[in-house]
Amino acid sequence: MATDLQRPFTEEEVSKALSCMSPLKSPGPDGLPPIFFQKFWHVVKPDVVKYVLNFLNDHIMPTGFNETNIVLIPKIKRPESLAHFRPISLCNVVYKIASKSIANRLKPWLDAIISPAQSAFVPGRLISDNVFIAFELNHFLHTHSKGRKQFLNLKLDISKAYDRVEWCFLERVLESFSSLFRHAEANREVPGVPICRGAPAISHLLFADDTMIFCPASQDTVQHVQEILASYKQASGQKINLQKSSIAFSRNTPLEVQRHLAEVLGIRLENKHEKYLGLPSMAFRSKRALFASLKDRIWKKIHGWHEKTLSQAGKAILIQSVVQALPSFAMSCFLLPKTLLKEFQSLAADFFWHDGDHRRIHWIAWDKLCLSKLDGGLGFRNLEAFNLALLAKQLWRILSRPDCLVEIGTGHSVDVWKDPWIPRPASFRIITPNVHNVQNMCVSNLISPITREWDVETINALLWPVDREAILQIPLSISGGPDLLIWHYSNNGFFSVRSAYHLALSSSFASTAGTSDGRPRYKKLWKSIWQAKVPNKAKVFMWRAIRNALPTASNLRRKMPHEEIVCPFCTDTDETIIHALLHCCFARQVWALSNFCWRFLNDPVFSVEDWLCNILDKLSSADFDCALMICWTLWWSRNLKMLNKGFLLPQQIVDFARTYLNAFVVQNFGQFAPRLAHNHFWQAPYGNCIKINFDGALLEGGKSLGLGVVARNSFGVCLAWCSVRYERRGPAFLAETLAAREAIWLACRKAWQNVTIEGDCASLLSKISRASQDRSVFGPLIFDIVSFAAQLETVSYSFVFRSGKWFLNSPL
Repeated sequence: MATDLQRPFTEEEVSKALSCMSPLKSPGPDGLPPIFFQKFWHVVKPDVVKYVLNFLNDHIMPTGFNETNIVLIPKIKRPESLAHFRPISLCNVVYKIASKSIANRLKPWLDAIISPAQSAFVPGRLISDNVFIAFELNHFLHTHSKGRKQFLNLKLDISKAYDRVEWCFLERVLESFSSLFRHAEANREVPGVPICRGAPAISHLLFADDTMIFCPASQDTVQHVQEILASYKQASGQKINLQKSSIAFSRNTPLEVQRHLAEVLGIRLENKHEKYLGLPSMAFRSKRALFASLKDRIWKKIHGWHEKTLSQAGKAILIQSVVQALPSFAMSCFLLPKTLLKEFQSLAADFFWHDGDHRRIHWIAWDKLCLSKLDGGLGFRNLEAFNLALLAKQLWRILSRPDCLVEIGTGHSVDVWKDPWIPRPASFRIITPNVHNVQNMCVSNLISPITREWDVETINALLWPVDREAILQIPLSISGGPDLLIWHYSNNGFFSVRSAYHLALSSSFASTAGTSDGRPRYKKLWKSIWQAKVPNKAKVFMWRAIRNALPTASNLRRKMPHEEIVCPFCTDTDETIIHALLHCCFARQVWALSNFCWRFLNDPVFSVEDWLCNILDKLSSADFDCALMICWTLWWSRNLKMLNKGFLLPQQIVDFARTYLNAFVVQNFGQFAPRLAHNHFWQAPYGNCIKINFDGALLEGGKSLGLGVVARNSFGVCLAWCSVRYERRGPAFLAETLAAREAIWLACRKAWQNVTIEGDCASLLSKISRASQDRSVFGPLIFDIVSFAAQLETVSYSFVFRSGKWFLNSPL
């Protein structure tokens, strides 16, 4: 570890640090956001790299390097003093690059150097760990009504912990605070509380300034706790707020003992601690009452937004980013009642459809709003499915071995007949019965130890064709990595809440979720609408038009049959959406003036989606965007006339739509520099570097895989090449991955120490260059590539278009 941390920083690390930064972060004193450096890196790279490396390697800090702008962010609506502001420091981008380079260097070692008691801010550790432990311990105290041993739970509040001392000092003190309790626990002075026989005793839980202490309810233990708190106070200057701190006891503790120990500590006695880290610390009979505060918080947010004029596009963003995010922390730890989740969704639906009056017609059911945008929804979350997905994340961390899908490395630890190791839903197990009664057979018995390939003869003798075909599609690692647990439903084999959510929607909620139109033609239409360069309110309007969710005369009569409503332009009583946007005489005049849609007016169409699909195939993307804006403006003008506020003439509608669209495009897409043209030709490497190009392809309609590899020096001379054909089926990504492995293996065989691996599969190169662990079906191959690359002195990866490696795609 020390050798890795102390080695000099390199140009590649500086470039990687800049690429990891968010492009539009607020600028510091230099006045430039990271996107400027990212867009013009080919220009500023030499100076910036020299500047940063001088600081990191030579410890030379130029003047102004660490200067910052301090911005005050108000904590409340009407701040009156400095205490009502939160200071934010904005640093120069070059300083951020240096600090990010250091952070990237430290990141792989954080798990080893940070105390196991720290339960967050480290990959693989979650704040919910503290919540679960506190919940179990508090539940144990609440139900512990018998026995000689009595316990207490002390909840401390540190007065203004982050305002009284500097951050670096606070971190050291809090770590020492934890060490004092660990030392006292080891000496049996503060033994801690075990919830059952054989369970580890927990003496304290620390998360920032939230502190819980668990120990026996005895005079001696309380005195030791007082000594620790006194030492902490004397060393840090931090003050324990006795008024906000509280103490609770197990049920078998006599009341006089509770009162005495609370008096000794000078802390308020409580029957139970209601919350820890913002969540309930124990369960009551009514879970709905337990989480009622979440509904109040959502209602307050929505009630504040009602005072503002928001389009439905803005409301959709707020629902996704705020309303549905508020209960996420609670849902990641607890299964919330379905009735409460429906109330959350009801509040969100009322807010989305609220239009200023009190009628609030919900034109589309919430289940249909939860469909993906490509299926005709708005991508809102089904909270019940999302709750299960968040809890599945916790379950995945403690999942028992038999219920996991296994990725094959060596195969020594995977049973052929019992374990789920076939990447085929839903059982993931062998279908063939064990007719030969072969016991304790591992997957390694199906792999040739010499070639590290599948033993086809053994597989053919034991298994049915359906299993044989599935097994032979699994790529194997040459270097024989370990057998790993993987999640089948994500691309990289790691569990993700997103994949679990979609799995929950497609299975348990398939009967109740809104139906989608999965026809490719309509998916193309939805994709074109959501990717159109038009304002979001125009996109949401077109979504409503296609879903027949606009208040036309025809639709309003279905909701309010006693209302007399007609088309405001032609007084037609049967005003449908297709009538308002296309068939009305006024609308036809507008489209006749548009110069691109007039020739489609007489096409026989009966719905908005059919008409849009028709013009989508015949118009350019710019004209299609303009057509969407004309639809939105036409509807806006129609509403003005309905409200007797005037209206736009046909030519004015066309002019307004085009002007509005042009201003929007310039504002949002015209201020960035155009993308630099990539080099489409092969470029020779520099110096003694050897460039190895690779490519994979599907042959004979996907019946087999082929790959090619060519190595050249800086003069363009071909040093080696190879081509391989695999008689197996598989996706194109498998062919590319096999080709990349062959390329790096060629460098190892030739003992080339300075190589550049170049291909046209950007996703594969990204995985390899990050040396990220991959648990997908391609994981063993990626493991091989990373392992082989570690044997070389210098390896870099480069993307090239197919035309840049023409010699691989042409006949040899």
